[in-house]
Amino acid sequence: MPKLSWFQYVALMVVINLGTTIQTVPTIIAKFTVRSGWIVGIFMFTGVLMSAGITHWFVRVFPGKTMNQAYLFAFGNILGKIIGLWVVLWFYITDCIVFKEAIMFLSDSVLPSTPAFMIGPLMMFVIALVVWFDIEIIARMIEFILPIVFVFFIVFPLSIMNVDIIQLYPLMPDSWTVLWKASVSPIFTYMIEFMVSLMFIDVLPDAKQLSRYILIAGTMTVIIQVAGEFLVTTVLGDASKGLIYPFLEIVQSIRVGKYIERIDVLVILGILTAGFFKVALFNYTLVKSLQEMSFITSKNSVILLSSIAVWAGSLALFPRNSDVLEMLLKFTPSYFVITLLALPILAIVVKILR
Repeated sequence: MPKLSWFQYVALMVVINLGTTIQTVPTIIAKFTVRSGWIVGIFMFTGVLMSAGITHWFVRVFPGKTMNQAYLFAFGNILGKIIGLWVVLWFYITDCIVFKEAIMFLSDSVLPSTPAFMIGPLMMFVIALVVWFDIEIIARMIEFILPIVFVFFIVFPLSIMNVDIIQLYPLMPDSWTVLWKASVSPIFTYMIEFMVSLMFIDVLPDAKQLSRYILIAGTMTVIIQVAGEFLVTTVLGDASKGLIYPFLEIVQSIRVGKYIERIDVLVILGILTAGFFKVALFNYTLVKSLQEMSFITSKNSVILLSSIAVWAGSLALFPRNSDVLEMLLKFTPSYFVITLLALPILAIVVKILR
């Protein structure tokens, strides 16, 4: 019996992608361009198309098999486990990145005087508890917090009063080379994360429909991201280059009369909640990968240990906050392409040839 409905799946993927894209992608894009940021947002849809296309192909070549199960089937027990170990390492490093992003945002926006190493253990303990209850509970909790996510749809009309449309001109001030550089990390880090859906084949109603729902979730994410980049460009302009969280700055500038203000509190809550569930989801897939590769017999036995390892890894791998942004700009695009695009395609080709 499937554990997730399609609505739960779409809500899950939109929430976990929206939280990190709204938080980090405007900062990444501002490193290369300001006025062309909304164009980069449109380019991000190519990552969704790649994820949906490869997923469509994958589930037909490996019916009913998750990513790791397909690797064992295609490459054999020894090579399949070696590749599976690479996937486990990818989930671990990615979870460390996401956790560090969440802790950075929490520390910068809510608890600026509290050391990050004090926030982390408590958060990871709660995440371990959520993961122990399995993905079905994660999906149901996502449904419960959806009203918070809808705050993002309120921000756009309320920010219109601060928009200066002149900031958009000229419409194409940057070369295609600059646009490509600005698009690499958003596309090949955040948008191809939809390939993680291959780990949920066994909990979805009909895996053959997965690519369709990836397109739905991806389209919603890209539309919101394009709207966010439009606001960053037209409200902040060149000032966005010096900001850590440009979108949050836009929300903090909203004042309507005497009663509508401080909407940033709700946006911060939404981003933190999305980040929390993204860490939980990647922790779940990390533990699930270990179990599918027969590295452990029971996932419950390592949930707490994996959570502690993610917290420790986030401190060891990224001792400074700037290390995360450097990682996202220079390393993750190629790392994600190899793991999320190249390996599934290679497995498909091997299976067809065999």
